[in-house]
Amino acid sequence: LYGLSHVISERSGSLRWLLAGVCFGLTIQIKPAMGIPCASMLLWVLMNNKVSRSIAARSVIGLLVAFAFGALVDCWFYGDFTPTTWNFIRTALAGDAQHSFEVYPWYYYFPWIIKYGIGPIGVLVLTALAWLTFRQPRALLVWCIWPYLIVLSFVPHKELRFLFPLVDLAPLLLILAWQEFIALPSTLKLQRPWIKSAGTAGLVVIVLLNLAGLIIAGTTAAGSGRTQLANALPRARSATPITLGYTLSGEDIWRVRIPKFYLDPVVQDIGTLNPCASDSQEQLSLPTFLIGSEVGEQASGCTLEGQGYRVIARNEPAWMRCTWQYYNSDRPPAFLLYQYDPAPSHPSQP
Repeated sequence: LYGLSHVISERSGSLRWLLAGVCFGLTIQIKPAMGIPCASMLLWVLMNNKVSRSIAARSVIGLLVAFAFGALVDCWFYGDFTPTTWNFIRTALAGDAQHSFEVYPWYYYFPWIIKYGIGPIGVLVLTALAWLTFRQPRALLVWCIWPYLIVLSFVPHKELRFLFPLVDLAPLLLILAWQEFIALPSTLKLQRPWIKSAGTAGLVVIVLLNLAGLIIAGTTAAGSGRTQLANALPRARSATPITLGYTLSGEDIWRVRIPKFYLDPVVQDIGTLNPCASDSQEQLSLPTFLIGSEVGEQASGCTLEGQGYRVIARNEPAWMRCTWQYYNSDRPPAFLLYQYDPAPSHPSQP
């Protein structure tokens, strides 16, 4: 973004092009795929005759300086010459025999933008991109975004985080698209009162959704919130030996498993153990604490509460969990920390 600001700046002088090149070079070092929009920006500058080729070449010099700096850092870190950018590109295109990457259809990024951008806002972003492309096909943002999206779309392995470099361009994209809309003649802009009222109501809804999202994201623990569960363990410590188990297994346990350095020395992590399994009580005694997901009772009708456990902590409040559903329906269930506390028997009661 800082490099982009130098490209569109109206200030005179060629030093800004050198700084833009340095920014683009560092960007590519951090995220090699960003070489696509950086190259598109330089091509846009040359094709639109913004500056002479000799001045634009200074951005290439800055880019090479940044690459040289990155190569030195890589040599220092790895202890040998390691072309990290080339390794990234080769792995992205040819794959890695030691790791299997999930493959999605070419069009998957577009529904992801709608889904994870929050429905109304995601739709507006894609609409703004289409509208700006139609009205201003030579606009700089059009040249930056489309080549990056197209290349990523045809790479079989897709991840939501690959779209993160474009997120900061979304506000500018929305503003430019809106400017193109209000520049239309009045006869083309549906001026009926109910349309204006609907637009105002829609804007209020979007602002409230975004504000709620900012508040929740700003107050939610990072990751799965496992630190919230870890903090509850020392407060619930007893004199008896403490064991910690998980009702999760496979790929699910890594989401919430508490690192050993977070645990009190007296807490022993025994891994996966489900008290509702038929042979769990025969193999081991029930752990003092259990961490499981909020999925209700199992098919057998067994519940942790029925086995003598009670909930003492959650990784996130219940109200926040409900609100998150509107932002990310793929978010895993809430994780709960249980303590083994069987109810005392009362013979006089039925």
